Amino acid sequence: MTSTSSSLSVSKEAWDCLMTTLAKNNGFLKFKHAFRKFLRTKNLKKPDIFQYFSNALADISTNNVLILAFCHLYATGTPQSSKQAFDLFVYAMYRGNPVGTFCVAECYARGIGISKELESLAFERFEEAAKKGFAPAQLALGNCFSKGMGTEKNFSKADYWYNEAAKQGNSEARFQLGFSYTQGRAYCKKNCKVALRLYENAAIGGNKYAPAMLAIFCRQGMGTMSDLHQAIYWHRKTSNKLDSITKRHLHSIFKGKGSKK
Repeated sequence: MTSTSSSLSVSKEAWDCLMTTLAKNNGFLKFKHAFRKFLRTKNLKKPDIFQYFSNALADISTNNVLILAFCHLYATGTPQSSKQAFDLFVYAMYRGNPVGTFCVAECYARGIGISKELESLAFERFEEAAKKGFAPAQLALGNCFSKGMGTEKNFSKADYWYNEAAKQGNSEARFQLGFSYTQGRAYCKKNCKVALRLYENAAIGGNKYAPAMLAIFCRQGMGTMSDLHQAIYWHRKTSNKLDSITKRHLHSIFKGKGSKK
């Protein structure tokens, strides 16, 4: 990475890799594999990539600072240090980077780089990043309200934030919102047709639970005409993605007769 243009290219591609991982997994725990795969694809050595992003501390780009934080977190060209990673996440957060704020929230929620989990602080940071429009943070904030993590349970607020994330194409948020429309919970009046569309979009986006719900909807005629062939199509797409309990529940539904609802 000697030329400025190649350095800028690496910086942008590393950032794109991070954003793609966050969008797909709604958290950074799976970035380790994606980041190392990126380094292999670009034929980059760990010490070189660490040295390059170390120079980011003198740069105005907090995006590069965040990549450097992950170098520390995942021992990429430097000894592993969750504390150093956390400090760099905070550095980016205080310079207005919503992804940095989200990463700080993740650290508070999971006890990364700090002595213990701090749910109330995680909630505050998720809320801050969510209000700046970062979809994974909006989903996380919805989960906080849904589960009562760091705040009181409030399904209306949970569904509001799921809806905000869903509007940006977040597949997990679409699934959660679909579930709310299925139940008729708080923010969402029961509407199986709307739920069906949300599950379809969630499935297209890669959500592993959406095909199971689509199989049930098509089998039982919820929000659509009962269609056994379509139900079987979605059922087959669930086979390798669900836990054993969910699989048994799905199989039990297919043993009975579908009824239009």
